[in-house]
Amino acid sequence: MILPSRVESERFQLRVCRAVSINWSRQAPEFLNELRKSECDVVILRVKESMPDLNLAEPDFRSINAGCLVYWSSKANPEFPELESHMNFVPAKKYVDVFCEIVGDSFLNYVNHYSFNPLLSELPTTYAYLDWAKSRAMSDDPDHFAGLLAVENQFVGAISGSRIGGVVEVELAGIRSEFQGRGLYGFLIGGLWRHITTSAESKFVISTQVENLDVQSAWRKLGLVHEFYVHTTHLVHSSLLP
Repeated sequence: MILPSRVESERFQLRVCRAVSINWSRQAPEFLNELRKSECDVVILRVKESMPDLNLAEPDFRSINAGCLVYWSSKANPEFPELESHMNFVPAKKYVDVFCEIVGDSFLNYVNHYSFNPLLSELPTTYAYLDWAKSRAMSDDPDHFAGLLAVENQFVGAISGSRIGGVVEVELAGIRSEFQGRGLYGFLIGGLWRHITTSAESKFVISTQVENLDVQSAWRKLGLVHEFYVHTTHLVHSSLLP
């Protein structure tokens, strides 16, 4: 259940691990047993719907409530806006620097789960997103895709997603700040959808921190519906916190 995260361990110079639970009431004893035997400095635990007791791992580990993700999804084979004649959607691989620039700009003031943890919050919030964005933009995996939306030959939006069976999940999506509020977000989503979808019955999934209400309003206008919550808890070895 608890797995080491090589990328995050290198990024923060700590032994960072991850765990996911979709049935916390059943899996909690197993998780705690693994946690006590582990050599992790930080465990990033994500639990569907349930909020774990923040005292569950004391005294060895101290828990930090690291926010809540909200997931939205579509019906099968959703309809997203078609690109207009002055728009284009292209793979990001040839424009990695531009792709990362737009991600950095659009996520500049975004708060993620690292922000809640004093051991992991020293790096700018966008650092992790840029690291992820670059890996997606350069990936040769046919089930991953990163793309750019251009309007009148100017790149205005960046998006990355992955495909698992009949589900397409967006990982990052943002419009450059000076172009926000112009109704371009739906075209960005639609561009990715048409490039990565292979099944007529595919479903679309996307998530954000629960407090990001503006983007959730945009999802509602695109016909998406709220599906579930995922609570994030950081369990930090007690020796590392004052």
